[in-house]
Parts: sequence; structure tokens; C-alpha cells
Amino acid sequence: MRAFFLIPHEKTEAVLCDGKSGGLRTDKPADHMSLESRLGLKTDERVVMTIRTAVVTVLPAAFFAAVFVLLPFFFLMPLLSWRTLGFVLMVFSFGIGLVSGLRTAVAWFGTMTVITDRRIFIVRREGLFARKVHSLPFVKMQGVSYRVKGLWQTVFRYGTVLIRPTAGKPLRIARVRRPALLEGLIAECIEAGEAGSFGDLLHAVDDMESRELQLLRAEIERSLRHRDGD
Repeated sequence: MRAFFLIPHEKTEAVLCDGKSGGLRTDKPADHMSLESRLGLKTDERVVMTIRTAVVTVLPAAFFAAVFVLLPFFFLMPLLSWRTLGFVLMVFSFGIGLVSGLRTAVAWFGTMTVITDRRIFIVRREGLFARKVHSLPFVKMQGVSYRVKGLWQTVFRYGTVLIRPTAGKPLRIARVRRPALLEGLIAECIEAGEAGSFGDLLHAVDDMESRELQLLRAEIERSLRHRDGD
């Protein structure tokens, strides 16, 4: 297993594979028990870190919601003079603001990156009742990179971290604060996993699919025949 050794400190700093302090802002682990049940973690797997998208990325949507909530109060007297029509417009504007604000809050709280001691989960909340979850074990990671694009991301120091798996499409951690730091920490964990112990290998075998196990078995048998021949 490519272990992601991360220990949250009281000041929300993080210590990863090589023991260096990350200084990465994280959420408090109070809701880890509910996360474990929702993500279906294994009995010996634990949540060590959760990261949400940068708050600045939801400010435009929050501003839009606030405008619709507050707008009727700036035109209260004209709207009241319109009686029924004014009341309908007030309720309509207020409703749009509340629904938009609720969707924004639910999307921000429900979208997160969950890091366990075995893998990374990307949880995306899409609307009020839809959610997508992607996971990738550290043992199946080939590399990691990050991208900061545009003036807005540069000024507010957030971007996208791309994790390259050994097979399949890259896994994106979008709009995360301080992407260079997170990219470096994940890279260290991948390197630590490549130099792992035999126990780590057993954990990796446990996560393999049937086809991968067959390939591993064939490779082991080939190596054994080669040694017997020597």
C-alpha cells in the first residue's frame, strides 16, 4: 500500500509520508465516522484528512443569491404599492435567492477530497440530491501534477491537482487551495509507497482486481521458474 501518513495537528497542519509539516488547511475530523460509513471504507481503513474547494470559488454564486434575497427590500415601497403583483415579485425574488444559496452551500459542503491511509476519494455534490464519488488507491497512482490557470487563480492561490493512475483517466482535484503543496505531499506518498515494505505489498494485492491478480501470478511463476533454472 502506498500509505498516506497524515496526522492532523491542533493548528490544522498536516504531517505526511516523510514527516514534513504541510501547513495545508483542512477540515476538522469530527465528521469522519459518518464519512467512513458513507464511503464504505474497510474496517482497518481510516480517514486522515478532508479538503474542500477554496471558499473564494463560491463567492460569485453566493453574491448572486444574496442579491436576489436583498433586492425586494430596496424596492419595498414600490412593490407594496403594486399589491398582489408586488407581493408575488417579492416572493419570487426571495425564493430564487434562497434556493440558489442553498444549492451553493450544499454543493460546497458536499464536495470534498477525502484522504484515507490507503486511497483518495473525490466526492462531488451535484445539486441537492445527486452525488458522484471517485476513488483511487495510492498503489495505483503513477504520478501527480498541478495547474494554476488565469489571473483569478493566481491571485487567490488555488488550482487543480491532477493524479495520473496506472490505467484510466486522470483524477482531478479541482479548485483546491495551495495546489502546489498538495501535489508535493501526494508525490511524496507515491514515492514512499514505491519503497514500501512487504506488508504494503500485501495491502496492494488486496486492492487488485481479478485480471491484475492473474498478471501478478503469471509474473511470480515466471520469476520462480527463472530462479529454479539458475
